[in-house]
Amino acid sequence: MRNRLRKISSCFLVLAMTLLATVIASSPASASVTVLCSGGSYSTCINSGHTAHGFEQHYQNGYWGAYSGHNCTNYAAYLESTVNGAATPAYQLGNAAQWASSAAAHGVPVNASPAAGAIAQWDAGSGGASPDGHVAYVEGWDGTSLVISEDNYSAGPFRWRTITVGDPQWPSHFIHFKDLATTGQNRVSVLDPAGNVFAKDGLGGGGWLNQGAQATAVSDGGPRQALLNSAQQVYAKDDTAVGGWLDQGAMASKVVVGLTGRMFIITPDNWVYGKDTLGAGGWLNQAAQATDVSVGQNRVAIVTPCGAVYAKDNLGSGGWIQQSDCYTATDVEVGPTGRIAFIRVDGEVFAKDDISGPGGWYDQAAAATQLRIGGARLVILTPDSHVYAKDHLGAGGWLDQGAQAVEIAVTKQGRLVLRNLGNYVYAKDDTNPGGWIDQAAQALRLAG
Repeated sequence: MRNRLRKISSCFLVLAMTLLATVIASSPASASVTVLCSGGSYSTCINSGHTAHGFEQHYQNGYWGAYSGHNCTNYAAYLESTVNGAATPAYQLGNAAQWASSAAAHGVPVNASPAAGAIAQWDAGSGGASPDGHVAYVEGWDGTSLVISEDNYSAGPFRWRTITVGDPQWPSHFIHFKDLATTGQNRVSVLDPAGNVFAKDGLGGGGWLNQGAQATAVSDGGPRQALLNSAQQVYAKDDTAVGGWLDQGAMASKVVVGLTGRMFIITPDNWVYGKDTLGAGGWLNQAAQATDVSVGQNRVAIVTPCGAVYAKDNLGSGGWIQQSDCYTATDVEVGPTGRIAFIRVDGEVFAKDDISGPGGWYDQAAAATQLRIGGARLVILTPDSHVYAKDHLGAGGWLDQGAQAVEIAVTKQGRLVLRNLGNYVYAKDDTNPGGWIDQAAQALRLAG
């Protein structure tokens, strides 16, 4: 009984840590810790635009040997499994304070280097943690500040925080079970008016790199790019240097690339295939037909020929989970956080984070002709060609981006991109009205 009590209390942060974070956050000028959202209910953060990655639907299950319910180890294990695609360890990690040593003893990299998708870990009593330590999920890292999401034992709170380097609450270690890809998260690829592929990672005007290929469609995912040529042949590569495209040994009507580089195609006869590898062949039949496909981190969703939405988190044949009835959707999108959204046949937009079964969709109170997701950010093009965006899942709350477009795109990290009525490309990193930056390029098509 003693071990059980120690294990389930492993993520309880002492009250002083919560109070200290709140006090520090109240003085932004000198803040090194900021609480972005916090609540005993997951909906508090979800409604403020901070995802729980679907854990709100699954917290009563136990992951990686952790006890179910509100629990920092359970939440961290859930995200590593579902968002990052990490395999369940064949050993016990123990309390949060033991995670770093247990993982390191089994060959998992443990160090002082933050990375998106890593686990931030606090030793016993360190940084305000309880004697059983604490773990949290690293949502982002910009070289100065760490963004984490975390759950806590018993009744939470579930919250998101930022922590600046050097703060007393800085984690003891970072555990790298399977980090998220960071290269190319803001990559933008376009087809110029002649069908040539150009790409760039920066936001400033110009800087486009000729990719040495012509295409009818192109897709980005982390460092990987994939294209369809005029003969519907699939080519891909993992850099932005000129040329170097590799024939993938398949023909397709659509190709998409996820954040990890996982590729899915719809063949000319509407069958879905996928693979992780770069090179000819190796495609795995997904045992489904589709008219549309989208992939985020590893989550993939399709619209079937009858208009139903299905989704799954694996690459193996089959395993699809029905998300909606037939005659529902015209297209579907999946973001790197696992958020899934579709445009209904009447133009209305719906979204959710959980794919465990049908239903659970949130009406976004908007009509759209185009829909994209980057990070947890939703971007739409309305029927009157205006661009709107938002970062939360609840109904409404759309922000007018102060621009009209004929096509929209969003990078894996949430950068907004548009092609305006004159086919000029503009981009920006926030959802405030206006502020679009001319990318000094004309395009026939944006990466999709």
